[in-house]
Amino acid sequence: MRKVPFLLITIFAFFACIEPVYAQRRKGNEDNYHFFYLSGGVGYSAIATHNADVNVLGNVGGLVGAGYEFRRSKFWMSMGAQMSMQSSSVSLNFSPKPLQGEDIYGVVTKLNYNFSQKDQISFRQLEVPLLLGYYYNGFYVGGGLKVGFRSVGSTVHTNGTFSLSGDYSEKYQQGLVNYEELGYGTGSFAADYSVNMAINGAVIGELGYDVLSNVRTRSQTCQLLKVGFYFEYSVNSVVPKGQTAEHVTFKTDLTGSVSAVEPQVRPYYYSNDGINQRVAPFLIGVKFTYMLGGSRTGITGTWHRGCQCYE
Repeated sequence: MRKVPFLLITIFAFFACIEPVYAQRRKGNEDNYHFFYLSGGVGYSAIATHNADVNVLGNVGGLVGAGYEFRRSKFWMSMGAQMSMQSSSVSLNFSPKPLQGEDIYGVVTKLNYNFSQKDQISFRQLEVPLLLGYYYNGFYVGGGLKVGFRSVGSTVHTNGTFSLSGDYSEKYQQGLVNYEELGYGTGSFAADYSVNMAINGAVIGELGYDVLSNVRTRSQTCQLLKVGFYFEYSVNSVVPKGQTAEHVTFKTDLTGSVSAVEPQVRPYYYSNDGINQRVAPFLIGVKFTYMLGGSRTGITGTWHRGCQCYE
């Protein structure tokens, strides 16, 4: 009979010891959790434009970044710094107004051009993203804003072809003349330009899952690996307003003579023909975020799954 009180005392002492642990685990989701993160993403990048005369073709885009994430009671907030890299291309066909000129024999005529142009655009910008969201059992969703404030190595490669013909209808015959012996025909152009970007504001969002959420550990330090769908869409044009450079210009020699067969074609959106055109990049893809951190009140020596913030 003496063993019964001793057994009861032992059981009582055992539960008295583990009760604070379970209580701490039950309220672990209400602790403040702090994380440092590294992120990277890759996806499809393109330009949203409402100009029916311009065809847009997207390309590969991505981002890399680092920052801080806070968690408490299924709420999370993150802020950091990142480099966004996006690329796209636009193509268009256009015919400027005929220019007064001369053929190779000095006969006055109106020069008519038809251009086929393609711009390959590469945007790189330093950005600050801010996200707010909700997490539960490894799943997470969030949305917010990002601000891009400095472009780094943004370029546009412009290339294409043109055809040149002469209009002699005022003196000789109706219609356009494109005889090679008069200096007419076709040609090509290509050039690279360094360009600036305006301050870029965009809406951003994420939806995904922490693939380490069910890995059991005794460590107080939490490791998370979020893998999810990511999107961003600019709310303003990234091309600075007030572009005044001529879309098409021509080389001149030391005597001031203009070479009609050597047109210089600027990127469309960075010329006066593209004034007030909205250039809004967007990116959709997959984002990976590795996070390391925890709570000052987190427990050690007790098995738990993934981050204690899920408990």
